[in-house]
Amino acid sequence: MQEPASAVSPSGTIVTEPATRNARVLIHDFDRSLQSLSSDDRIEQIFGFRPRRYIRTKTFNDVFLKTHKPVVVKHEDVLGVVEEEYYQTDPSIDVNVLDSISAYNVQLRKEIRGDATKMSLPMWGEAGDQGEDMILKFTRTNTSTIMLGHTKSEEDKELGRIRTLPAISGRLQNELGRYFGCVFFTKVTTDDKGRRSFLWQGIADERMDAKCRFKAAVKYLEAHEGCMPQDFQLLFRLINESGFSHTNILILGNIGTGKTFSLSTLKNTTFPVRKS
Repeated sequence: MQEPASAVSPSGTIVTEPATRNARVLIHDFDRSLQSLSSDDRIEQIFGFRPRRYIRTKTFNDVFLKTHKPVVVKHEDVLGVVEEEYYQTDPSIDVNVLDSISAYNVQLRKEIRGDATKMSLPMWGEAGDQGEDMILKFTRTNTSTIMLGHTKSEEDKELGRIRTLPAISGRLQNELGRYFGCVFFTKVTTDDKGRRSFLWQGIADERMDAKCRFKAAVKYLEAHEGCMPQDFQLLFRLINESGFSHTNILILGNIGTGKTFSLSTLKNTTFPVRKS
């Protein structure tokens, strides 16, 4: 396999036409729900890595820092020095998956609360800061990241409607989507013959703050009532057609709506081979 002509830029913009390979995916599993995907042995065979499970958030952070190196890129223009910071992913990894932000949030609160019976205001502040720090690291890499999360319904009394929100506590509940290039909500439809279709909704409506920043993907969504199949191979093809090689993706949905199983569609998805 040939080496790429140059490294992919931190922003994800495709500069050259690099050599590719089938995705090597590292799954960070807080949710213990991978049975719907496959066995650990089979996942390792398909994606090149055995899923990693955690009982402490610090262990996850340590693993992330072992596989990612902080990099500061500087250049100068007429306005002065421009700096960009990101985490350079080990070349053996194409995609990092966190399953799920909801389970991570529960574990983080448990650790911060300790023996206390409930969270105090300083504890909530600490949980928000630590959670935000993790998300900033996880989404500022030079490879793709996928974060799964559960949802809950909540009444917006001011607007008089029911909204679907990430099932996490604290300030990140309403801020989570801003860290991602794509925010999709799972949707399951049934036709008149009882056949179910598992979809991602990628255009916002009055209930869900979905979004997608990539032109080709938005065009596809607009042509299909705001939805697309739960297919990462299709999604990354549309991202590539928009001129990008990677992004950060947030998939939110109820239990049993395809979040974890959709990872199986990464099997034949190709990514640029990166130099060390």
